[in-house]
Amino acid sequence: LSGGAAHAKRLEDLQRFQATGATIIVATPGRLVDLVQKAPLFLGQESNNQTFNPIVRGLRSLEILILDEADRLLDMGFESQLNSILGMLPKQRRTGLFSATQTNRLDDLLRAGLRNPVSIVVREKEELSTTHQQRTPLTLENYFLVVDPADKLCALITFLRSHLSTEKIIVFFASCAAVDYFGRLLRNGLLPPNQASLVHVLHRKMRSKRVAEFEKFRSTKKGVLLCTDVMARGIDVPGINWVLQWDPPSNARWISFLSLHLPTFIGSLIVHSEIYVMFLV
Repeated sequence: LSGGAAHAKRLEDLQRFQATGATIIVATPGRLVDLVQKAPLFLGQESNNQTFNPIVRGLRSLEILILDEADRLLDMGFESQLNSILGMLPKQRRTGLFSATQTNRLDDLLRAGLRNPVSIVVREKEELSTTHQQRTPLTLENYFLVVDPADKLCALITFLRSHLSTEKIIVFFASCAAVDYFGRLLRNGLLPPNQASLVHVLHRKMRSKRVAEFEKFRSTKKGVLLCTDVMARGIDVPGINWVLQWDPPSNARWISFLSLHLPTFIGSLIVHSEIYVMFLV
């Protein structure tokens, strides 16, 4: 279960689960909670009546829960969804949390979601630990450009015209509205026709088009993807050459998150924000 599926696909998944159940469910926390909440509506039941909700009934008989990359799930803002899911599960179950780091928030989740926890820690050999603890790839290069507000769009267009024909670029914006707005500008006059066709737009309000648009950009060898920085939380795109941050990120930690999961060049177009940029770095 993942985000971006069309209504018909979600209904099909729900009906299949209601008819045959499932041995294993692989899902993002947000997608699972959304399906739990909307199942009665999809099935024509009362929205506040969870008695006959097939997802809820299935979760009550769950035997094993696995949270993969639990530290990242918390960093990505899924804490409330995880708590909702834990509240629907039987207390007599086996739970596995897999995480690359140990944090205070992860400890809180351990106390809330596990009974009699056992910790298994895998450590590297001492001579290798320094190299593997390096959080930012050594080949990653970071840049920022400070411009006047009136020149910010020109700087973006100049950059795209120079790189778009041969390279793959992601530009992060602060809102879905900004993604749509700049997508229209770039596709309708600000870029030459041969480059305008390489502009891809992606955000959470696109619903069924989201998956198709993402796969189109993922499979191409050149182009630009305009999206919100929320997209960075679960993105996996090969061959990215540049990542541009048009607005300051909604979370300062996301700069390092981008560095970890998008091995490329990171650049920012921030208006007179030297102090904030140095804080992010």
